[in-house]
Amino acid sequence: PRAFMIGLLKKPLPLRANGTVIIVCARFFPWGLNPFFEMQVQRNVNTNFDFDEAITKKIGGLLDGAKYDEAVMQLQSCFTEKYIRSGFDKKTVNAAARILYEEKGECRIDDLARMCFTTQRTLQRNFNSEFCVSPKSYASNVRFDKAKKTLTHNPFSDLTQLAHDSGYYDQAHFIKEFKAFCGCTPSDFAESIKRMSSIFADSKNVVFLQ
Repeated sequence: PRAFMIGLLKKPLPLRANGTVIIVCARFFPWGLNPFFEMQVQRNVNTNFDFDEAITKKIGGLLDGAKYDEAVMQLQSCFTEKYIRSGFDKKTVNAAARILYEEKGECRIDDLARMCFTTQRTLQRNFNSEFCVSPKSYASNVRFDKAKKTLTHNPFSDLTQLAHDSGYYDQAHFIKEFKAFCGCTPSDFAESIKRMSSIFADSKNVVFLQ
């Protein structure tokens, strides 16, 4: 098979193939396999070895092209990713979400991954699995929430300055994202708050009941 695993052996295991065989492999201590695979290792050749098919093809292509060092690096990268993923728990995801919240969404995802001692790809995968949104989407939500709260309390805020203070690159980006979340532009939202404030300020026509 294109990819296979051999467990602990008690006797010789003959392998036969037609033509030249080029193999890149990883050898584990008996206790070193668990972090990488959620399976009980059999004591024979596992022809149904569940390995990433895309990685298998990529490594095979590198071997076919006599790029042996690159093939080894690809396999090493694959197992490194698996190891990081196995040690990635909910505490790490929660920590990432808390950092984004406390930083008001103003944190680059690659910086966030470094602060959580993981890779950007792993962070995105596990964050999406836990919260059903990507770190980037959550950061956008946090930025919007900050801007919306500011406008709610002060609808006369300067929108250009508000966009900058909320972590947006420019006002156009701010308007586009605000409208996507709220259904209206920041200026329209501010006007609605002003109208609401004027209504409640009219003590003659508004009566508060307890």
